Amino acid sequence: MAESVPASTIPLIRMHIIVATIAASGLAYSFHFSTFLHAKVLALAAGLLILGVMPAGGAVRWGIDRLWPLLVLVFVQFLLAVPAFVAGSPPSAQLLTSAALIVFAWNAYPLFDSEENRSRISSAIIGTAAIASVLGIAQYTNLLNFLFPRFPGAAPMYSVFGNPGLLGGYVAMAIPLLLVRYAERERIRPLEIIALSLLTCALLLSGARTAWLACAVGCFVAMWPLAVKPARLIILAIPLLLVSVLCVVFAPEQTIVRAAKTLSAADAGPHLRWWFWAGTFEMIRDHMFFGVGMGNFVREAPQYLGDVLWAPGGERYTHNNLLTEHPHNEILMIWAETGLFGLIMFGWLLFSLFRCRGPEWGGLTALLVFSLFNYPFHCVAHALSGLLLTACLLNRHAIPTVGHVNPMASRIASFVTSIAIASSLIYFIVLPSHALRAAQTEHIEGRSSLELYKRAIAIRPGCSESHEAYGIALLDAGDFENARDQFRLALRGSDAGSIHLGLGLAEMKCGDSAAAREALRACVHRWPSHVDAWRLLISVTPVEERAECLQRAERFLTRDQVGELRAPLQLNSR
Repeated sequence: MAESVPASTIPLIRMHIIVATIAASGLAYSFHFSTFLHAKVLALAAGLLILGVMPAGGAVRWGIDRLWPLLVLVFVQFLLAVPAFVAGSPPSAQLLTSAALIVFAWNAYPLFDSEENRSRISSAIIGTAAIASVLGIAQYTNLLNFLFPRFPGAAPMYSVFGNPGLLGGYVAMAIPLLLVRYAERERIRPLEIIALSLLTCALLLSGARTAWLACAVGCFVAMWPLAVKPARLIILAIPLLLVSVLCVVFAPEQTIVRAAKTLSAADAGPHLRWWFWAGTFEMIRDHMFFGVGMGNFVREAPQYLGDVLWAPGGERYTHNNLLTEHPHNEILMIWAETGLFGLIMFGWLLFSLFRCRGPEWGGLTALLVFSLFNYPFHCVAHALSGLLLTACLLNRHAIPTVGHVNPMASRIASFVTSIAIASSLIYFIVLPSHALRAAQTEHIEGRSSLELYKRAIAIRPGCSESHEAYGIALLDAGDFENARDQFRLALRGSDAGSIHLGLGLAEMKCGDSAAAREALRACVHRWPSHVDAWRLLISVTPVEERAECLQRAERFLTRDQVGELRAPLQLNSR
């Protein structure tokens, strides 16, 4: 008879699973999903599945005594989403991903009563960031074009995150964690100096100024309670200064030029955030207590962002023609989606954290500062690392007599929830994303894609993104009536200006000018600087109302664009 695995070995295996999930969620990427980051969702689903199936050995300490605010928050959001799910709307990707992250942390929490295991978490984050940094630096120097292709208008370095800002945010979280280790060790380790130099280089080359700020604050918090010999700091400062000088000399656009443009008129990033935040505050005002529902910001945002632009003085906001899926401030996102209840739960968790002390605080502080200007909680790699650092801090100061439960009950709960949520991630996010990407690839390359779009919609009915993409393909194929139906279905789950634009064009092709005008009006409300949308709207507007329509367009278009729209009207008047 085969011998059973020793009880002492099981926690070690579970810890290796956790470390592997951190690395996989950070380094996984793929161009075979509709979103670059869905490969990280697949890594999380795999890790959660394995961790949930792997039995816990010995006495079990449940993390509900410290993680209960997050558990309650997601549970309430699931209850609020039940009516929409019954009506045929699939659960939002953000709700499922948040549930998976919290359940993963819940499963991992008992292992963090060991300082050795807490150190492994920091090591996994540092190692993942170092590898991502090396890949990013190599990409910047055009050594890895076969892994990270160059796209027109894209940043010169996006590494495994698909975005230089997210890369910078992850590195900013890792640097304080590694800096504490360097400061606390009795002997200097050259490998740590090399790693800090690589991380610093990647951070600077990312051009993410909010990540620079987050890293600086995180390092200050990490080093404040430590008594470090000046000589040790000087030894570290020399290579870091050299790396910084090299980055400024050989990559001035990503470093010194980026810094010089901060808050200038040419710096679109901060000015766009003012627009995002103003629209989000309007959303919060209308949904103060319960929010719009986790994952529903993207559905509600276009209307509110448009309202802000069309309000008196709204033209002062810098805006773009793209749909924003985040307000670039996670606190506002939590408030907008989950209301005051969610804000209180998140605040309660932070209050518990503020009473804890540990080397994880530097990295966690960097992540929190970064989240005030970006959306790291919506990237699995950042959210998982931050949540596990939180669990490490909470467990270090846990009350030993609180949180013990029946081992069998905990194992059953872990098994059932892990299987259910991991399967939901794969079924509702990963598989539909892969199917949609396959259809989009065929469409872009000019091959028949309609059957593939049907398959993607069949996998996840009600997915707004799939219905919109299918509608565009039908427009290209000349099937205008079915295209119109697809855009209408897409509007059930999203209010994006692009969907209204597609619907307006389909209505025009079907000969319904009144319906086309209504859809195009909705489009320019959300995209007031979209000159082609205005051109289509003017074409379906009665002649006697076109001058007024053009006058409204002048508020957001350039003089040359207005001239282009005015020319046909002048010819018609002759």
